[in-house]
Amino acid sequence: MANRSTHDGGSNPDHTGRHAVIDAEVISKRVKEAQHTEAEINLAREKYKALPQRGSILYFVIADLPLIDPMYQYSLEYFIQVFNHCLRSSPKSIDLPTRLRTLIDFTTEFVFSTGASLSSASTKLARSRLGVDANQGNLCPEVCRGLFQAHRLIFSFLICTAIQQQAQTISASDWSYLLRGAPPTPTTRPNPAPTLLTPAAWGGLHTLEDAMPVFKGIVRSFALEGQAWVRWLQSPEPYLEDLPVSWQSEGGSAISPVQKLCLLKLVRPDCLVPAIQQYVINSLGPHFAQPGPVSLHSVKKDSNNTTPIIFILSPGCDPTGELQRLALAEGFTPGERLHTISLGQGQGPLAQATIEMAAKQGHWVCLQNCHLVKSWMPELERQVARLCTEGQPDLHTSFRLWLTSMPSPHFPVAVLQSGIKVTMESPKGVRAALLRCYGTLSPAVLAQGCPQQPQAWPRMLFVLAFFHALVLERRKYGSLGWNTSYDFSDGDWLCARQTLSMFLNTQATIPWAALQYVTGRINYGGRVTDDNDRVLLTHLLPRCYTPAALTPDFTPAQGYPLPAADASLEACISHIQGLPAVDTALVFSMHPNADTTFQLQESERLISTVLSVQPRASHTAGAVSHDDMVAGVAQDALANLPAPLAREDASIARDPFAPLPTGAVNSLGVVLGQELERYNRLLHHVSASLQQLTKALKGVVAMSSSLEAMYTSLSNNQVPRQWAHVAYPSLKPLGPWLKDLQDRVAFFSSWLKRGLPNCFWLAACFFPQGLLTAVLQNHARLTKMPIDQLNFGFEVLRVEDALQLAAPPEVVDRTRDISTARTRKHDKCSAPGPFETSARPWQSARWKHYVFMPIVSDICKIRNTQLNRAEH
Repeated sequence: MANRSTHDGGSNPDHTGRHAVIDAEVISKRVKEAQHTEAEINLAREKYKALPQRGSILYFVIADLPLIDPMYQYSLEYFIQVFNHCLRSSPKSIDLPTRLRTLIDFTTEFVFSTGASLSSASTKLARSRLGVDANQGNLCPEVCRGLFQAHRLIFSFLICTAIQQQAQTISASDWSYLLRGAPPTPTTRPNPAPTLLTPAAWGGLHTLEDAMPVFKGIVRSFALEGQAWVRWLQSPEPYLEDLPVSWQSEGGSAISPVQKLCLLKLVRPDCLVPAIQQYVINSLGPHFAQPGPVSLHSVKKDSNNTTPIIFILSPGCDPTGELQRLALAEGFTPGERLHTISLGQGQGPLAQATIEMAAKQGHWVCLQNCHLVKSWMPELERQVARLCTEGQPDLHTSFRLWLTSMPSPHFPVAVLQSGIKVTMESPKGVRAALLRCYGTLSPAVLAQGCPQQPQAWPRMLFVLAFFHALVLERRKYGSLGWNTSYDFSDGDWLCARQTLSMFLNTQATIPWAALQYVTGRINYGGRVTDDNDRVLLTHLLPRCYTPAALTPDFTPAQGYPLPAADASLEACISHIQGLPAVDTALVFSMHPNADTTFQLQESERLISTVLSVQPRASHTAGAVSHDDMVAGVAQDALANLPAPLAREDASIARDPFAPLPTGAVNSLGVVLGQELERYNRLLHHVSASLQQLTKALKGVVAMSSSLEAMYTSLSNNQVPRQWAHVAYPSLKPLGPWLKDLQDRVAFFSSWLKRGLPNCFWLAACFFPQGLLTAVLQNHARLTKMPIDQLNFGFEVLRVEDALQLAAPPEVVDRTRDISTARTRKHDKCSAPGPFETSARPWQSARWKHYVFMPIVSDICKIRNTQLNRAEH
C-alpha cells in the first residue's frame, strides 16, 4: 500500500472512505448479532431462573440452622457440590417445564430427606450413584438425618414457608402475625364461649380482625353463631375441619393456610404443631413431615476414608452398641479392628496415635465424648484436615473415623462441615421405645433367656419393656411427668432385664416383692433423687410387675396387649408395630390435660425456634419502618410504666412499717420494704433501658449489643433478657408482661398507701416464701408462742373478689389461677365438678388448665408435733 500510495502520488480518499464504511457496517452487524445472542441467552437464562432461586432458598434455610443448634454446620462448598450433583443425577427431559419441575422437586427432596425417607425412584437412583462416585467426595445430601427429631419439622416448615414467601403466597404481615402475634385488644363485648375462649383469646380475635382484612366480621360471627364455632373449637382436629359455613369473610377472599394457622394459634394453640405438620404435608408432601429412621448401614455407605462420621448425642443415648453390631457385620471386630477411646484427661496422644495407626491399616476408630476435651479439639481439627488432604498413598480405603459428642459450641466447625452428622436420641412414643428394646434382643435371648420359667419369661420381658417406655416417655411432660429430669437409658433396660432373668432362673416362684424392690429402687431408682419421683416410680412398676401379668387377658394399659407367649422375635416386633402410634396421657396414668399442656409447650417451642432464626424485617414502601415500630413500642411502654414506690408515701394512720402492739418488729413491714426495693430496681432498669434504646434509634448514642438484643426482643413481642434478669419469674409475652407489672406495682402501692390489705396477692411477691414466713413470725410475736409450733391451715372462702372481704382474716391469698384443680362456687373447699366422680376430686375439666381460684384463707394453727410430716 505504501508503494501504491507513492506511485499514485499520495493517498486515495475515495478508496480509504470506502474501506471505513465497510468496516463500520461489519462492526455494526456484529454488534447487532451480539445483542441478539445476548437477548437469546438472557431469555433462556430467565426460563431457568426458578431453579437457582430454589437453590438459594434451600441454602439460606440451611445456613440458618446453626442458630438453632451449633452442631448444624453446613458449608457453601458442600451445598454447591450437592446442587451440581442434583443437576447431573436428576431425570432428564426434553420438555423444559417438565425438566425444571423435576429439577426443583428433586433438589428439594434430595437436600432434605433422610436415607430411609427418599420417596422417588429417581432420588434413590441418585443416592446409589452417590455412593459409588468417589470423585465427588462427601456429598451426603441428607441434612435431615443430622437434625434432632424436634427440629426436623421446623426445618421442613422453614423450607415450605420460605418457598411460599418467595412466591408471594405468604405476605409479610401474615408471617409476622403468626410468629409474633399482637397484644389483645381490650373489649367490653361478652365472650360467647368463656369455657373455650380465654379472655386473651377473645381479645386476640378483635386484634386479628383489625390486623387481617380477611377476618373482618369474625367477632360478630362468634357472637351470632356461637354454637357452630363451639363445635369447631371442640373438634379434636380443627385444622382438618372447615370453618363454620355460617361465617364468610366480608372481604370476599378465601382464607389461606397460613391465615388459618394464625387463627388456630389464637383459639386452639394446642393444635398448632399437628396443624403445621398437615400444612407441610399439603404443600410439599408427606415425606417432608414424617422423615424415616436413620440406618447406620446407609451412613457407612455414604462415607469414605476422609469423611468423619459424627454422632450428635442427646441425654441417655449411647451409639456404642449399635456401632459394635455394625462393625461385627462388616468384619471389624471390636477391640481388634474397631478401637474405641473415651476422651478425657491424657487421652489425646493415645487418640492421635490410634488414628495414625488405623489410617494405615484400615481399621475403625471411635472417639467418644469429644465435648469433654475442649483443649484437644484444635488437634482433632488438624487430624481431620490431614485426612482430607489429597494425595495420601498410605490412607487405607477401609479406614473410618467415628466421633460422638453432645451439642457443644466449641466443637470444630470445619470438622462438622466436612463430616456426616447423625443425631442419636431416645425414641419418641411407647411403640418406638418398645421397638428399640426388642431391637436389642436376639432370637436366642427371647427363646432361651429363662430355661426355668419359659412361659413367664416372654410376658415378663414385654411388661418390663413397657415400664421402660413409660419412664422414658413421661419426661416429655416436663415437671408434670417427673419433678426432676432423669437420663434413663438403654443401660437401665439391660440391667433390669438381667435382674429379671436372674430372679426367674434362681427362684421356683417369682419373688414379686424382691423383683419390684431391686428394679424400682436400685436399677431405675438409683437415678431418682426426688422423694415424690421415687414414690411415683414404685407405683408405676406394680402396674407391670404383677401376678396378673401371667394371665392371658392382662394388658399394662388399654390398647397395649401382650404378644403370645410362644411368639418369635419377628412376631413380637410385628405385634409391637401394630400398637397405637400416638400415646395419650392415660397410658401414663395422667389426666388428659397433660397432653394439652405438652402440646401447648411444643407449640410455643416451635414458634419461638422459628422466630429465633428470622432476620430483621425489612422496610417496604408505604409501610411503617421497623425502627419506627420498635420506637413506638418503647414509647408506649415508657408512657405506661408505673412510677417508683417511695417509703415516704406510706400511710400515717395505717403505717405498714409500724411495730407490732408488743413493740416487736413488724415482719410484714420488712417484707414490704424488700419488695419495694426489688420493684424499684426493676422499674429503674426498664425505664433506663427504654430511654437508651430510644436515643440509639435516633442516633444520639451508639447501638450496643445489649440494646440490639433488646431491639430484637421488642420487635418479637418478647420480654428482653436484661429485664428478665432483674424481674420475677414469668412466661408472659411483652404486652401481658407490662400489664402484669402495672398490676403488681398497683398492689404494693395500695399496701404502702392504705396500710395492711384485706387480701394479699401472694404471687405478686418476688419472694413469696418471705411473706408466709413473716406471717408466722408476726403471729408468734403476738401470741408469745414458739414459731416452730406454728403451721398453716387453709380454708377456701365463698368469695372470689378481694373487695368482698369486709374485714381481713389473719392472711388471705388472692392468687388468681390454680393449675390442675378446680373448685365449686358453693362449697367452702375444693370438690369434684359436676362431671367428676368423688374418687377424682382434684382433677380439672378438659381443656381447663388454669381455673379462677376463689379466695383462700391461710390461718395460722398450732402444729401437732405428733403428726407425721407427710400428713401436713
